[in-house]
Amino acid sequence: EMLEQPNYERASYVSKRLFGKSMSLQSWYLFPKIKDVQTIIHDAHINLYEIHPELSFRAMNHEEVILESKKSKEGFEIRNALLRRHFESFDFESIRNLYPRKDVMDNDILDAMAVLWSTKRIQANEASFLPKIPEKPNMQIVY
Repeated sequence: EMLEQPNYERASYVSKRLFGKSMSLQSWYLFPKIKDVQTIIHDAHINLYEIHPELSFRAMNHEEVILESKKSKEGFEIRNALLRRHFESFDFESIRNLYPRKDVMDNDILDAMAVLWSTKRIQANEASFLPKIPEKPNMQIVY
């Protein structure tokens, strides 16, 4: 419903009505791209997957939520250990050394690997989806 609004003010009003809070201007500026993607998905009959790395980490962690922030030392170590369990050859430091810290943060590397893990699950038909039965075709989060 928010995507159908003609301007930011109307979309933000709908957001507040539906979710109890206004929408950010940053979100509003993403709407044209979201609409483009929806058109492509519909017209080309393709599957596009939205992956949330924290859901991937939760699945790797036997559905236990990781309470520690991925930006904290503990949170980093937990996620790094989960990735090493699923990717034998995963070596965080080797990847870290390829990219300047100003361009790629540590948690970006962890997130990219979590997305790769979920992508492999999609290919193997082992992925989980939210919601299980989507309101609209091709509108699910996968992990």
